[in-house]
Amino acid sequence: FTHGGRYLWVPYYRRSYDINAQDPSAVAIIDTQTDKIIRLMETGPLPKMIATSPDGKYVAISHWGNNTVGIIDISSNDPKQWKHKACHIVDYQLKLNYSLTHSVNRDSGSGYAVRGTVFTPDDRYMLVACMGGGGGIAVIDMQKLAYVGRLTGVHNARHLVVKNGFLYASLNAAGIVQRLPIAKVVEAIKAMKGKAQPISGWETCKVGGGARTISLSPSGNYAFAACNSVSQLCVVDTRTMKQVAAITIDSYPVGLDISADGKFVVLTSQGRKGFGGNAVNLVEVSYKTPEPTNALVDEQ
Repeated sequence: FTHGGRYLWVPYYRRSYDINAQDPSAVAIIDTQTDKIIRLMETGPLPKMIATSPDGKYVAISHWGNNTVGIIDISSNDPKQWKHKACHIVDYQLKLNYSLTHSVNRDSGSGYAVRGTVFTPDDRYMLVACMGGGGGIAVIDMQKLAYVGRLTGVHNARHLVVKNGFLYASLNAAGIVQRLPIAKVVEAIKAMKGKAQPISGWETCKVGGGARTISLSPSGNYAFAACNSVSQLCVVDTRTMKQVAAITIDSYPVGLDISADGKFVVLTSQGRKGFGGNAVNLVEVSYKTPEPTNALVDEQ
C-alpha cells in the first residue's frame, strides 16, 4: 500500500504467453476508494516483491527474472505523475534469450533471484535479498540512486523485515530466522570495498525447513515464519531468538502477514505435486504477555 493506504500495488508475475518470462511484466495499481485499477506500469521480468520507502516517495520492485530492481517515483499525489526513476542492476543483468517454444526452469535459473526488499528507516539504503547465485543482500544507495554492492555470507535469503532497530532475514534452505542491528548493517555498507563485503554477527534461530515470508508482532517480540517444506507456522521469541511455538498449516505455506493488533496470522498455501494448496490459513494468536493494543505492524 502507498499514500496512507489509498493505493494497492499488485505485481503480475508473468504474462501467460511468455513461457520463459523474458518479456517485461507489469504492476496494477488499485484505488482502494473505488476498487478500480487506475493504472498499469511496466516492470522487469518476474516482479516479486514491492516495498515502499518510509518517506512515501518511492516504490521499489525486485525483478526475480533478471537481477534488477526498479524504482518508481510516487512523490506526487497524482497517479498520472508517477514515473520510473531508475532500474538498478545487481552485479550483472541476465541475458534473456531462451526458447520461445520450450520452457525452462526460471525459478532456479534466474541469477541472484532477487526477492525480499526493504528500506532502512532513514530512507538512505534499500536492501534486497538474493536467494540464488551466491546469495547475500544487495544494497542500493537511495541518496545517490546507485547500486553499492552485496553484503555476503548470508545464504539463500528470502524475506527481509526491519523492526525496532533490527534487520530480520529468513534463510529458505537452512530454515533459519536471523537478525542483526541495522547499525551493524550500515557499518558493513560503509566498509564495503569493491562490490562485496562479508557481514557477520547474526543472531540465529533454527525453525522449520523452507523459511519463507516472515512478519513480526506489534511489539516486535515475536517473529512468525511460514515454513514451506515442513508445512508449519513457526514462532520465534526475538528476545531470546528461540523458537517457542509451531503449528501445522495446509501444504507448503508461502505468504504470511499479521493483523495490526497481532491477534491473527494469515498464511497462503501454494501446494505442490498435487498435495494441498489453494488455501488461506487463519491462525489466532494468544500471547502470554498481551501485545500493545494501540500498536500497528510497521515493518519499516
